[in-house]
Amino acid sequence: MTTNANYDNNDPYAVATSVAEAPDMRFGQANVEARFVGLIKGSGKVDFDATQHDKRYTEVVIRVDPLAETNRTFFDRREMLAEFGDFTKVVWPSLRELGCKSIRDLHGKWCVYEMAVSGQYTNKQGEKRDSTTFKFAELYSSEAECKAAYEKHLSERYSVSAPTPADDDAMSVDMTPGAGSKPTPINDTERETAKQFLAVLVKQYGANRAALATAISSMPMVSKYFTVDSPEAQVA
Repeated sequence: MTTNANYDNNDPYAVATSVAEAPDMRFGQANVEARFVGLIKGSGKVDFDATQHDKRYTEVVIRVDPLAETNRTFFDRREMLAEFGDFTKVVWPSLRELGCKSIRDLHGKWCVYEMAVSGQYTNKQGEKRDSTTFKFAELYSSEAECKAAYEKHLSERYSVSAPTPADDDAMSVDMTPGAGSKPTPINDTERETAKQFLAVLVKQYGANRAALATAISSMPMVSKYFTVDSPEAQVA
């Protein structure tokens, strides 16, 4: 769920490349439907009828509604046949690795996933397009667990490494009287990143002071510089 860790986190060129190459991880709750179908030329899939159809196939429909905190306004949905294609090559292998014994085990679960490229197709305009399907990375039993995973994902995605003592230009020192004999170094770049992320938390929880305080304290990158009482955390 994170970007490639094998890069210089203080090199903007390296970070830009890593972020661009990282998969688009999505968070939400899965719903699953399955039924037996027959395939009719010109009509597509219909409910299976043994008196009319020679072959029986199993249709699986997966829909994932987004976690509210992601602010996504649309869901992901795919229809597939379990006997071949995307389900056997991508979807089910990813779920099996997460411990699922049946596709039924996915229903109602909160999850982390990506829409992975599974092939290509040609649209009506004759253009080649990538086809995508679900590739699951994590499964959770509760919304709270999924939300925590999302917050961790954001924290890791936008975190910066602390400077070394030699990075004098990147540090400022609190010289306020009474600050103590060991001034606290402040990484301006890191603080600015934390400030930007704080703005996201304020937007999400600003109307609920207790929820905002909890969200801030749960994210070390933000709580290192801000609290719910900080001017930057106040709702206008």
